[in-house]
Formats: sequence, C-alpha cells, structure tokens
Amino acid sequence: MEQTAQSLRDLRKGVLNERSKDLLLAFLIAIIGFAGSYLVLGKSFRNAQTVEMPEQDLQSYSNLISTSDSQLSLHEQKSVYQYRAENLLVQGSMLVGGVTRITNLAFNPQNIYLIDYGNGIRHRMTSSVMSIRYQVPGLYLLQCYVQDNQSWKLQSAVTVTIRKPQKHEAEN
Repeated sequence: MEQTAQSLRDLRKGVLNERSKDLLLAFLIAIIGFAGSYLVLGKSFRNAQTVEMPEQDLQSYSNLISTSDSQLSLHEQKSVYQYRAENLLVQGSMLVGGVTRITNLAFNPQNIYLIDYGNGIRHRMTSSVMSIRYQVPGLYLLQCYVQDNQSWKLQSAVTVTIRKPQKHEAEN
C-alpha cells in the first residue's frame, strides 16, 4: 500500500518510474472495463436485470414466433427473449472428460437445428438430446440455431463451466 502511495506521489510530480507506469496502466484498464460494463449493461448500473434487447435481435427472434403470436407487445417479446436460455437444458458432471448432455426443449423434428458447443465444434441436431465430452476446462457458450429461410437464427444460448476433476472426484 505504501508503494502505491509513493507511486501516486511520483506521478503527481511528473516522475515516471516503472511502478507509476504500471499504476497508470492499471487505472486505464479499470476505466476501459468500467466503460465497457456501462455500455454492455444498457447504460445503466442501477438495474442490471432489465438490459435492453437490441432492436435487430428482437426482430430476428420475432420471426421465429408464429403469426398468431406476432401481436405480442414489446414487453412480452422481451420476456420471450429472456426465455431463450431456458430452451437448452444442460446436464452432466461438468468435468473434463465427463459426458455433458444438451437437451433442446423447443426441438421440433420438422425444423433443422445446429448446435455450437463453444469449442469450435458444430453439429446438426438430429434429435432433441446431444452429448459431448469437453477435454479442456473453461467457460463455453453453447448456442442452438434454427434454420429459417436459408439462414441460421439464434434460438437459444447458455454458458457452461467445465472444470478439472478434484482428486477425490477422480478416485470415485
């Protein structure tokens, strides 16, 4: 803490040593992170739950809704957008090498679906349940697309954290 205070004093005097450069870089990264979070959260930190849905995304998702539901109000369409993550059910141990099952709850055999596992692998969904074994721990974004007029539209997405097995878990 004392070194940080000394770096701040040096910075005020105009002396740029290695510590003050690092401190300046840390402040710059923090400001950029703060500004990025501000923009991502819809320019509001007060209510992070009501992030505005982009108009283009709202329009592309409303194309997936049947014509009888096209009369939904904007508020109802936002709640449909928030329902997206619930279309994918992820089950399994969430460990490296373990089987992870992905169930598309909105699967319709008459549609064509594509699943992106978030690790560079994509497969066409031939059934409502698909599985994969992740070999590297990390945070993966699972995305399910439906084909609509020769283009792929995002139907649902969910993040999955795959972790290394602990020693006591590996022995069982």
